[in-house]
Amino acid sequence: MLMNVAIIGLVGLIAYWWANQGFLSSLLHLVAVICAGAFAFAIWEPIVVENLLGTKWWSGLMPGLILLLTFVFTLAILRMTSDKLAFGNTRFPPAADLVGGGILGALAGVLTVGILVVGTGFIDRPATAMGYTGWARSTDGKVAPPVSPLWLPVDKWTIHFYELLSVGSLHPDISGKPMAEWRPNLDQQASLLRDRKTSKQRFTQLFQPPGSIKIADPIEAISPEGDTFLMIPMSFNRDSMDYGKGLALGVNQVRMVGESAGKTTAIHPQYWGQYVIEEMTRQNGEAKRAEAFFEFNSGTAYIFDIDQTELDIRLVFGVPEDFAPRFLQVRGTRFDVPSVRKTADWSEFLTRSHAVGTGTKETWGGDISTLVDMRGSMPRGARPSRSDFKGDILIDEERGRIVRAEGAKVSNMSRGKGKLRVKGYGLFNADGSDFDRSRGIVKIDVGPQSAANILAIARRNGGNGTLILFDTDGGEYAPRGYERKDNINTTLTFDVPIRTWKDIRHPPRMGSEDIFSLIFIVPVGVTIDRLMFDDEVVGLFEGVTIEPPSTR
Repeated sequence: MLMNVAIIGLVGLIAYWWANQGFLSSLLHLVAVICAGAFAFAIWEPIVVENLLGTKWWSGLMPGLILLLTFVFTLAILRMTSDKLAFGNTRFPPAADLVGGGILGALAGVLTVGILVVGTGFIDRPATAMGYTGWARSTDGKVAPPVSPLWLPVDKWTIHFYELLSVGSLHPDISGKPMAEWRPNLDQQASLLRDRKTSKQRFTQLFQPPGSIKIADPIEAISPEGDTFLMIPMSFNRDSMDYGKGLALGVNQVRMVGESAGKTTAIHPQYWGQYVIEEMTRQNGEAKRAEAFFEFNSGTAYIFDIDQTELDIRLVFGVPEDFAPRFLQVRGTRFDVPSVRKTADWSEFLTRSHAVGTGTKETWGGDISTLVDMRGSMPRGARPSRSDFKGDILIDEERGRIVRAEGAKVSNMSRGKGKLRVKGYGLFNADGSDFDRSRGIVKIDVGPQSAANILAIARRNGGNGTLILFDTDGGEYAPRGYERKDNINTTLTFDVPIRTWKDIRHPPRMGSEDIFSLIFIVPVGVTIDRLMFDDEVVGLFEGVTIEPPSTR
């Protein structure tokens, strides 16, 4: 293997050179290599992650180049400094110079070549180089060590050495977070990240830009077999996709780092859930999305999406019972993990993970995060005129906002002629001077054609029941209104207390295409958790934090 020959040759040349330079010179060089490597491993990540990662092709070159350039530049400065400080008249016996210099030179060679192998591993290039692949996925989708290991595993030895230093007297980091705990197994990552899907350079991004992924509250549960699983919800937008064009993420590119039995542990996911397009089922000209659950069980299993601008993922990890996560790492970039919520309800865990798909098979109880609207607008952006409304309604005409309504109706054919166009709902301060930005307007689609058919729940529960929206802290919110849009009119009720289903005087029709939404008023910053009809879960939410409604 060409890689083995190159590594042995470089280490041998470095050892030979310093054997001829003498014991003292080789000792000073070894110290300089150790310090330069520590400094490079300390500073390369902050420089790269905070400044040089993005969706441009050259961002894939930066991690490895910065690591190598920092090491070489620092080593050069330290070597020049040590040459100035060394005692010129120091003499050792020739045998000590030759043998001692050779041994210290070999150690310096191992560290130097090890850093070179790791650094080039973080440069965007094919997974296999000079006949060597390194860590990669096996055919069954598991992360596995090299099929043909290096004869001299200089990358493994080097990283292990600096990890030991990081929790000892020399810390190769500038953030107080030891390398052994916050960047473990760097030698493995240097090859794992390059094992990825490639197709006309469409899915080839090596590192994930910082802040490009949102992570919601994880949930942990114990299976009936006694195994512990942890689910982490995460969402991608267009900017977080591979070069903004799509997404293909392998099991080797995602890992969760934490602590178990007092030791740092890195765990790759076993399963993931996501929404997929049901190609054969279409409604109103648009493909319907359904929940699906997959396993990383082959070398071609990818979290994959090519058409969507947003993608919600549920990562599922099998973890030790005492596992405490520190962070989630996606393509080399760390993301904070919120506090884990433990649940004894295994069915809830499966539902939130998409392991029990709802799609078109069930009509409620699954993840309905996508059915939430916080814009405070009229249905589908309609802006009728004030004169188009009939019934009990109060409108702030200066701002064009509905302040209160009870069973008011407006024709779907209204075109909004004139200046007094109604833009949506409004919450105002007590004196009416300005919008109330401390509360948000939350609309949740629970109509007959949605994934949260509340009418079917009502009929199954005897035609009545209490409606409550819960947040993640246990707060409860009753509906403050509803919208019903049928083929002819839209009926609105807003800022009117609703406790039970029978308080809704204009419910949707069973089997119809009525669009029906419950309206809640919730404090800004609250994260909603679930919607309940008595003891029945209408739907669950992942990472939905309330925002103030639009004032435009």
